[in-house]
Amino acid sequence: PGDDNCDPDQTYDPSYLYQVNTRTLEIERLVEVGSTPKFVACTPDGQTILVTNWCSGDLSVVDAELGVELNRVPLGNYPRGIAVDSKSRYAYVSLMGDDRIARVKLSDYSVEWLEEVGRTPRHLCLGPADRYLYISLSRPGEVAKMDLVSGKVIKRLEVGREVRTMALTKDGSALYAVSYRDDALIKVRTKDFTLEATVKTDEKPIGLTLDPETHSVWVACYTGSIMVFEDLNFPAPPAEAVVHHHVTPSRPEGTQAAVAYVPPGPDRTYNPYYHILPNPEEVPIRARGHLPAAPPEPVVTAAVPLPVAPPESETAARFHVIVGSFGDEANARKRMAELEKLGLHPVLLPTGTGTYRVSGVQFLGKASALQAMKEIKSAHNIDGWILRQ
Repeated sequence: PGDDNCDPDQTYDPSYLYQVNTRTLEIERLVEVGSTPKFVACTPDGQTILVTNWCSGDLSVVDAELGVELNRVPLGNYPRGIAVDSKSRYAYVSLMGDDRIARVKLSDYSVEWLEEVGRTPRHLCLGPADRYLYISLSRPGEVAKMDLVSGKVIKRLEVGREVRTMALTKDGSALYAVSYRDDALIKVRTKDFTLEATVKTDEKPIGLTLDPETHSVWVACYTGSIMVFEDLNFPAPPAEAVVHHHVTPSRPEGTQAAVAYVPPGPDRTYNPYYHILPNPEEVPIRARGHLPAAPPEPVVTAAVPLPVAPPESETAARFHVIVGSFGDEANARKRMAELEKLGLHPVLLPTGTGTYRVSGVQFLGKASALQAMKEIKSAHNIDGWILRQ
């Protein structure tokens, strides 16, 4: 398996994308992707899931409805953050090892490059109207603002050592970021790109998200805590949402720390009001209630296997049903011989990184490839996934 210190030239096992039912918390589906996934993003139209694979140096493109990998786009050294435009046409991917950003056209997976973005670009946020791209630059401890019309960085601001995750307000007026080495939450005013506030956090903040309903900023720290802040420049949260939680796994079972809402004062334009109440077990916490029962699983009638025809030419095929990946070419060819005996039409697809994929059948259309994948599973109990080339 891969790890953070992997070499892109090495060969690593593939990893998996999990689909979890948020009502039952059960894993419903596994999708094979590249090695060591680092970031997952869904396109705004809900049709595609994108995954950056740190060790294999590529981007997995997954059909959200069918749960199959459509393509794996080679990018380079250590891909990390993803931002998708509002029309789901382009994905921007940061490459921390190459100091540049890929602009991937999702209709044909062609790649253009944004250069001179700064050292070790990590997280990306797209502003309203897809005009500006915000970038966290880990090594120099900066955030940057790029004009996507010109493709140039127009603003840079030093905010703290090892800047990691960011979050942008819906109107694009404020950018939040965390400094991993300085243990801080930072707020930047995007209009003039100036530092508006710096607030102390627990040790090693890593994750950050923004709740637009209550204007709360959630920060996850490597030390095992989740902190919740309120930006008092916005209207106060609803009365039923004034209790926020600071959850620390090491606390005794049955107790809970809390962060209580504090009204803004005349000289407090930004106040995280972070403190621990003396009797956390007495803090009134609104009951979550019970979720409705999950609907019954649909009854699926097994498909009758149909003959699988090869495409008119292998070179013309765009969709492959991948039925195996091997680190040794001899093993891949052995698998191909087995598939030929089953009446399939296998093709060897070297990845260029020491891995050999075996395509069981190939088609010009996605629908035909998906149907063939189901038939192969039904007739031969062989799992597969879709690769688009």
